[in-house]
Amino acid sequence: MFKEWLRANRTLPTAEIMRTTANKLRGHYAYYGVSGNSRSISNFAYQVELILFKWLARKFHRPTGNRPLFVA
Repeated sequence: MFKEWLRANRTLPTAEIMRTTANKLRGHYAYYGVSGNSRSISNFAYQVELILFKWLARKFHRPTGNRPLFVA
């Protein structure tokens, strides 16, 4: 779901993409954040980070070899 949104909105300014991504993650945490689900939530956040880095690298025409860790 996030991948499709990012693909459709990749022409937005980077600040807007990051702001919307943070809001989407907060909403996901609020909805799925129950006791015992931290592993799945962490995995989701990691997958979002990978997808986001991939699409931002494409946007700026940079290779995706060594990605920096995003600070949440």
